[in-house]
Amino acid sequence: MTDSASSRQQHSEEKSRALLNQKDLFERLQLKEFEKQKLKPADVLQITAQSVVCKQSCSEEELVQTFLQKLLLVDYRARCIPIKEAASEVDRVQSSAENIREDEAFSHFINKKKETTKNDLVHPMDVQMAVFHCSDSFLKQLIVTKLSQCQYALPLLVPDPFTGEIEFPLWAFRQIKKSWKSTDMSGMISNNSMPVYNAENPMVAFFRIGLISRSKSKLINDLINEKHNTFFHRDCQGSSTHRLLMDGVVEIAWYCPSGKSTDHFTDCVAFCNLHGDAETLEKQLEILTEMSSVNVVVLGDNITNNAILQKLFKGPKPLVCLLCEDDSCISGSGNLKFKLGLKGRNQAAVSEELRKTIKECLTNQPSPFRLEDVRLKSTITTDENNPECKQGKEAALQMIRLLEGMDLCEIKRTYLPCQGKLWREWCKKNKEQYRLHGTNLEKESSEKHKEMDQIREQQYKQGLTNLTELFIRTMNSGSPVKNDYFHKWVEILLDKLTADGLSALHNEYDEKWSKVFKLEKETCEIRTNERRTNRT
Repeated sequence: MTDSASSRQQHSEEKSRALLNQKDLFERLQLKEFEKQKLKPADVLQITAQSVVCKQSCSEEELVQTFLQKLLLVDYRARCIPIKEAASEVDRVQSSAENIREDEAFSHFINKKKETTKNDLVHPMDVQMAVFHCSDSFLKQLIVTKLSQCQYALPLLVPDPFTGEIEFPLWAFRQIKKSWKSTDMSGMISNNSMPVYNAENPMVAFFRIGLISRSKSKLINDLINEKHNTFFHRDCQGSSTHRLLMDGVVEIAWYCPSGKSTDHFTDCVAFCNLHGDAETLEKQLEILTEMSSVNVVVLGDNITNNAILQKLFKGPKPLVCLLCEDDSCISGSGNLKFKLGLKGRNQAAVSEELRKTIKECLTNQPSPFRLEDVRLKSTITTDENNPECKQGKEAALQMIRLLEGMDLCEIKRTYLPCQGKLWREWCKKNKEQYRLHGTNLEKESSEKHKEMDQIREQQYKQGLTNLTELFIRTMNSGSPVKNDYFHKWVEILLDKLTADGLSALHNEYDEKWSKVFKLEKETCEIRTNERRTNRT
């Protein structure tokens, strides 16, 4: 048998073993029945006797429920759930220890190896991804939204554990918004607020080649926020050596500056993290390197003349190589290609050098990344391609087209007449009936009620607008799933339509507040000078 044939056979055997382990994982987490009949938001939002009790630790069978419960509460410790050790296991270990003679106890203690059993700890990210794979589109959207609120990294490219097909869960990102304050070269600060799927920002892609001694995820965390584990890594609480569902997953997180001098970056930057060895993940690597602004590769020992590295080095995009077995400082080749040693280096110093290098690369070649454009890649599937989602979107777009080109006040006057002038007049009369004054209060109250009834009659005469009729007609003609998508799409598209001017309003607010602050400061200085003059 040739070396290549032997290698293929070995890879096939490893893949078969991994598949068996993955199936076993779903059984251990009580998720086997939800592989086809997916979990829905209604299944996890039900109030039960278990859901009202917040558990700090749980059994393996309760991991999924406890994880979802903590996540829905926006608990940033949702991924760190201690597992209770079964009483029978504790008794077995104690009984085994009692049977050892005293003179052999120390030798047994030192030389005893851990038994490999089915009770090995489940990796926290396996719990998260198992739940994600067993959820329908709406629960996935809820999970990703809550992960974002917990400041966690989000799944961007997700391989199916059984078919290997790579999915881009664009629908899950639709409700996530980010706000940040960017600072230009002149020091001018501008506000930005928009859905992440529509934002155009630079993206830094991280991946590894070979086995590495440093945690890639921790390196990214230290770049973004040293005090929070945005990306789960090997040193996090509950981490274990074996993970089954993370290889091939690409996670994404955004650094959103606050406009202060302590910001690590002056503008919003996306960070993508490819889990697993990039040499075996060609599709994910191709997508990342095509769409990234900067590529950062962490290299294991004796990996120099690599085909992937050669291609990236010859390519036009900036490249940063992090060498685990090298202790050299940052050095470059002049065409935005850099290398940095990690061996024996202080983590803070590495982060600072890497941050400066990435800033330099982004300044010289700031190619933007747009999340929604990932769906254009032919090698992956997108969750929004299902028929119900498409039908719901098309129905929602028909409504939104009626509103395009109109400002918010005009929309309310035209399509929601009962909520305009008539509603304000009715509320005014309703308030006045509780603030009566005069000699004949009963007569005055009766007149107010009569005026309110007249206004209500005018509201009834308004009838249904074509926007309302279209909404009702769509709701009556669609399936329950299509209607759910329709509701969500109306919400998403309305937010996009009405939030376009939000950043401008924030900038105007900040500008006026700065003027007020400046006037207050000048007034305070004038008063201080006057007091000093009076004293003299």
